Amino acid sequence: MRTQTFMTAMLVALTMGASMHSDATAYSRYRTNHRTYRTYRNSSVNNNNNNVVPAGTAIDVRLNQTIATDNMSRGETWTGTVNSAVVTRGGVAIEAGTPVEGTISSAVQGTHSTPAQLTLTLRRINGRSVFAQAEPIVAGSQRAHKMGAVLGGAAAGALLGHALGHHGALGALGGAAAGYGLTRHAFRTMQLREGTVVRFVTTSRMLANR
Repeated sequence: MRTQTFMTAMLVALTMGASMHSDATAYSRYRTNHRTYRTYRNSSVNNNNNNVVPAGTAIDVRLNQTIATDNMSRGETWTGTVNSAVVTRGGVAIEAGTPVEGTISSAVQGTHSTPAQLTLTLRRINGRSVFAQAEPIVAGSQRAHKMGAVLGGAAAGALLGHALGHHGALGALGGAAAGYGLTRHAFRTMQLREGTVVRFVTTSRMLANR
């Protein structure tokens, strides 16, 4: 009787031990899998963030064409290339030379009292949608001068005055008068020549070109 009782107790102990070992093994596997999942999830989130160009990122674009206030209007398209690589915390997000497309937000001719003005918007980078805006470019401003913007009236007035000035005193007076008259309207037209670099700033995030 005692032997049978002892054997029964041993079987119960072995069963409980196996069950506890099984539970411990299952718990260990759960912990391992949970850590693996968290590592994967964090890695996935970080990789996604590294593939994103955040809002407020500056993108310098070199124009592929001349854009002028006297022959282009709002809504027309233009093309260019990224002038310098865009770098985020994940590395190079947009490589230099990447093709871009944009539209003209406004192309305003100047008047006798107001200068010409251009506003450009960036819409696509290598086929990917983006919304990035450039500050308005105002004829005669320091920014327009640094960008090399050409003012139609100023150039025409200077050339005409110089040409007429070669025809004696009367010609000089006529040239000066003509130059003055045209210079009054110097800021009525403006153009950004091919190769001009314009800075845009993204207003929303976009996926990097990888």
